[in-house]
Amino acid sequence: MGLLSRIVDFIKNNRVTDKKSRYIFYKIVDSSHEKEKLILQCVKTRAFFNSSILEIVSDKSILHGLHPVQACFIGIEYASSCKKSNFSLGAACHNKKIRSDKYEYCRYGTYKICYQDRTGNVCFSDRKTNEVFLMDPQDIALSEELIQEFDAAQAFYIGVFTGLKLNDAPMRKINLSKNNKPYLRLVE
Repeated sequence: MGLLSRIVDFIKNNRVTDKKSRYIFYKIVDSSHEKEKLILQCVKTRAFFNSSILEIVSDKSILHGLHPVQACFIGIEYASSCKKSNFSLGAACHNKKIRSDKYEYCRYGTYKICYQDRTGNVCFSDRKTNEVFLMDPQDIALSEELIQEFDAAQAFYIGVFTGLKLNDAPMRKINLSKNNKPYLRLVE
């Protein structure tokens, strides 16, 4: 009986209390810029594999198995690669079935995305207190403490929103020189 009680005590004492660690299965270890590949490792193993950003985005189990900070990074990189290649994100989502329908509910995390407004700001709510916040996705992505409180799937979408905002060209300012003064005429 002594051995069985020790095993039960060991299991009780070493139980994982962090809910997030139950869902994180992969981590990005390294990247090679010339091949545009990322090296991923299966957590708690010595297994490594290479994968491109598009392959990670296409495979829901890998994308949703990343840490929220790394999923946000994947979203930023995916949006920037789509912008560089003049690729439509809507078409990519439709063709590659990149949707969060597999994980419709928030598996872990304190915050949950509600909507994105027309200006590009993201509205999210605290699941415990039901407080609602409206922030720029760039501010969310740059705050490590804030992005860790989202589910990996939602952190990916915040990364995509951030990548789209980062890669938007700033509006051109009107250059008024001495030769191009505005000419106004009074009409009676």
